[in-house]
Amino acid sequence: MNKKVKNILGLAVFLFLAAFSINSASAYKGIYDGTRRFKCDKNLTSVIVTDGVTKIGKHAFSGCTNLESITIPNSVKLIGSSAFHGCKNLTSITLSNNLTSIYSNTFEGCKNLKSIIIPNSVKSIGYLAFGDCTSLESIKIPISVKSIDNHTFRGCTSLKKVTIPQRFEKQIDHIFPECKNLNITFKIIWISYLIKNK
Repeated sequence: MNKKVKNILGLAVFLFLAAFSINSASAYKGIYDGTRRFKCDKNLTSVIVTDGVTKIGKHAFSGCTNLESITIPNSVKLIGSSAFHGCKNLTSITLSNNLTSIYSNTFEGCKNLKSIIIPNSVKSIGYLAFGDCTSLESIKIPISVKSIDNHTFRGCTSLKKVTIPQRFEKQIDHIFPECKNLNITFKIIWISYLIKNK
């Protein structure tokens, strides 16, 4: 095989791999373990994280402005801070049912995100985790959550319906600053109440 043919084949393989990487973020395992940030492409609109991945690193998809949907398998237990920061066209997120924390700035600036289901496995939600998600209309925070940082939902101007454990009642103004249209329902932990008052 002469050198010219080898070069043509090499280019063909390179272009194939490049096209695959654009349409399937699973090709880049490094973004999951936090070793590097995914290089966004205008054609990347959907990501399905490979089952078996346990971690998505900090800033992994930060600034992927054309990303519209992402599916995260139940194998994922940790998503690093700012992982989806500034993904302004993200409208659909499926989170892992084994996720334990939502760290600071994770979904900050996801301006087209209208709803998200927080799994019952989550125990803490960090600073500005959903800051400036201006299309977010409702949120249910499960009883499992023990800690929510101040300003977690700052600037969620479309947020109207919130269901949250009663333990956060005194913290509401700090968790939801600049959210002017809130209708809040508090969850009362009847089981814990009954056990403590036997």
